[in-house]
Amino acid sequence: MQVNVSDGNPCTVSVKHGDDYASSLTTATITEDRSSVSLAVLTRHCSKLVFNFLPKYDNITSVDIHSVQLTNMSKSPIVGSLNVSLPIEDGNSGTIITLSDFTPVVGKSLELSASTVVLPRQAGPSEFKMEACFNGSATRIVCSAPLPFADLGFQPGYQYIFTVKMKGDAAELELAVEPWGKEHSLDMDMGG
Repeated sequence: MQVNVSDGNPCTVSVKHGDDYASSLTTATITEDRSSVSLAVLTRHCSKLVFNFLPKYDNITSVDIHSVQLTNMSKSPIVGSLNVSLPIEDGNSGTIITLSDFTPVVGKSLELSASTVVLPRQAGPSEFKMEACFNGSATRIVCSAPLPFADLGFQPGYQYIFTVKMKGDAAELELAVEPWGKEHSLDMDMGG
């Protein structure tokens, strides 16, 4: 992230995908009688994406996720005024976000998770693509499909939790949207 300060002009900030940009502004006068100041709460200006992979244990013995991608993300970087909401770009720029650093969930050897911070985005179509190897095979399986959430935009201050549940040769993609920072619990139930 880059902050530009110029005399007489508003400060600007240049934020790119991956930057966790939050700001606040507190105006106060310090005197001998008032030497402490309560700071305003930070406001997050980006969105957080979390990808969880939850295989059903009896048919998948190992998994190696090489990458997960989302298409049509906001162009990067975005320039805006300091301490003001970033302009929300339309989601048809062709920009692709890739996550490749999946780590095991503590105590769950086959469950994997990865996250990243992205710039806000207007609602629009996006495609999900995952490349992975299963059960010790060197062959990469590619799963690709349009996200079924056609009106999905990424709003600042929210986390978007995508969960891929695998069972046999079927996969289910779920989405939970919550305020950023709220603890999310994973549900392994695949239904009937």
